[in-house]
Amino acid sequence: MTRSEWGKPSEEALRTLDIMGDIEWFGLDVGYDDISARRTPPHMIWRYKTEPPGFDEWVRSAVSSFAGKVKWTIDKPGRNWVLLPQRVMDEVAKSPGADAKKIYHAVGVEDPVFAEEAISDLRPLFSYLRSKWGQ
Repeated sequence: MTRSEWGKPSEEALRTLDIMGDIEWFGLDVGYDDISARRTPPHMIWRYKTEPPGFDEWVRSAVSSFAGKVKWTIDKPGRNWVLLPQRVMDEVAKSPGADAKKIYHAVGVEDPVFAEEAISDLRPLFSYLRSKWGQ
């Protein structure tokens, strides 16, 4: 995915999330570190104005059943949902209190192929979620 294509995953992500309710806040990092000009694993953070009933159980099940190039996970550590590759979540869990951006950068530097695979999973993941939501 080139830098000029960045808006397309954001549009697709928003279209996917809109199916379940009104989004109050949204952010998608598609995996490009401007400082080092390297790929990093992507992640998405959002919250709904009012969370749809049953969304927690449903979305966890849907994300865990997605068969992409990398394993994905979803969490809600506070107000916001976070969707990211499981490997990144595991690395963050090993270093409580560490700067998550530094961990994303380190994973991308250590394994750029993994970062590219995770980035290439975004569109299929959003499509899969829409299909699970019946859209």
